[in-house]
Amino acid sequence: MLQQNPWRAYTLLAGLIIVWGINWPMMKIGIEYISPLWFCAARLALGSLCMFLLLFGMRRFRLPTRQDIPNIITIAIFQMAIYLCMISLALQHVNVGQSAILSYTSPLWVAPVAIFIFKELVSPLKIIGLLLALIGVIILFNPIGHDWSDTSLLIGNIELFLASICFAITILYSRFAKWYNVPLILIPWQLALGSVLTLILALIFEPHPVIQGGMPLVLVLAYTSVLASAFAYWCMITISKILPAITTSLALLGVPLLGLLLATFFLHEPFTLTLGLSIGLFLLGMALVNIADWLMMRRRAIAHH
Repeated sequence: MLQQNPWRAYTLLAGLIIVWGINWPMMKIGIEYISPLWFCAARLALGSLCMFLLLFGMRRFRLPTRQDIPNIITIAIFQMAIYLCMISLALQHVNVGQSAILSYTSPLWVAPVAIFIFKELVSPLKIIGLLLALIGVIILFNPIGHDWSDTSLLIGNIELFLASICFAITILYSRFAKWYNVPLILIPWQLALGSVLTLILALIFEPHPVIQGGMPLVLVLAYTSVLASAFAYWCMITISKILPAITTSLALLGVPLLGLLLATFFLHEPFTLTLGLSIGLFLLGMALVNIADWLMMRRRAIAHH
């Protein structure tokens, strides 16, 4: 059993990092063969089908209850639909490396809301981590490193910013909402609703999609739906039940780094000093934030005992 062998969980974690890291250049390739919104709709629909088949195979398929509806709708709108659509649209204009970094800035927007609205305690180490990560993002957007007269680049970065905000909303909602069913049971329903919402957006904003059929598109859709969606979500939930949250959170910081390196070597995107310094400070800051959270949870556990 997986629960009796944590090394299998570490193997799954390594696989998850690789799958999500590869997914960034795969998405960039995908939108070269199909319009971005249609790409998202197809990916979500196929991912939903895979998750339904997985749950049937595991004999864990359940119909959602009335109490599950808010959870399904919220995640489907912000994480499944808007988040993925914004990233796919942004990848038309922004390099994979920068896109991957900006999509992981969600904790920067979660922190002030959690602190000032939900009254979460914050330690000096967490503040240092947030400041370092924020400095990394500021360096990424320095005026010298970008041609801000390029309207498409500006639009792409705005789309990535909106994507990170949407993901921050899902983080806050997942943390403070009441869940009646385990997330694994709800994921296929969230993916299904997300695909419907994305299809509506595609019909409105991309009524005449560009679709270059062929094996490359089939392979990209298969990868992003089966591996990067269905397998990855199952993998994430399985890992979360076995490994400490700090281990998973820190390890997943390898995803944007791997995406950046793969884009540099295989898509020949430029790796600049600004980009390297930015991702270095950002990953260090996020690591400190995760460590601070773990230390705070440990102190609370000791206090309860």
